[in-house]
Amino acid sequence: MTVRRALRRAARTSFLLLGVLAGACSSGKPAEVTKPEGDVPSAGQFPHAALSRLLEEAVAPDGLVDYAAVERQKAVLDGYLGEVARISPIGQPHLFPTEEEQLAYWINAHNAAALKGVLELDRPRDLSKKGSQLDRMPFVFGGRKLSLTDVAGLIRSQFPDPRPFLVMARGRRGGPPLAREAFEAKDLEERLEAAARAFVKNRRYVLWDPGSDTVKVSPIILRDRAEFEKVVPATVGGDVRLIQALNHFLPGREWILATKVAPLPPDDRLNDVSNR
Repeated sequence: MTVRRALRRAARTSFLLLGVLAGACSSGKPAEVTKPEGDVPSAGQFPHAALSRLLEEAVAPDGLVDYAAVERQKAVLDGYLGEVARISPIGQPHLFPTEEEQLAYWINAHNAAALKGVLELDRPRDLSKKGSQLDRMPFVFGGRKLSLTDVAGLIRSQFPDPRPFLVMARGRRGGPPLAREAFEAKDLEERLEAAARAFVKNRRYVLWDPGSDTVKVSPIILRDRAEFEKVVPATVGGDVRLIQALNHFLPGREWILATKVAPLPPDDRLNDVSNR
């Protein structure tokens, strides 16, 4: 058993407790979606393909979103979120027998809910004032009311891995680019690793010039700094440990040779194609 897998098993009790508390703490009326009727999918067969069809049409190659296209495909989005509303790894764990299937569900459900939330807020061009509304907006996941922040907390609790947070979009231009295909268990590891490497190499998120003793990093990384630092052994501390964690996702010739970390300014513009 790997160290990471052992940590995941140890976290399960706290994950389930946190899910109960999160459902109790979320307030407000959940976003309205049509709950589908009929049989539940077989184990390992959650219908992520519907989300993939939407993403392929609405997400640009650079990860920005054409929200007008999302609006046109609202029925597809609502149908997918309807399945999310009645089925989840918490309520029906037997339908998600592997950790990869569980994590793929939470990432996809989070991103679909974020798209729906932006529509509910009438597609504001800037989230500097409405971002907290989006983060706290309640949705239903397997019969349990959770917000985007709650879902992120559940992922953080069950999966001690920073990479999911580099593919979970929350509507901000400065956030992770949205994938054009839903995540699936079969290639989840490869896609998360590729996304993390691309994120760390992107100067929008990690900015360092050779010779400088300071690297500027995205607030996304700083928010989950502790998760990133778990990637490397605790032989060093402070900013150097975070820098070593970032270097874990870079080839040796591109390592960041800095000793200090500073934040990049947030970009709270909507992650719409019009905000390039």
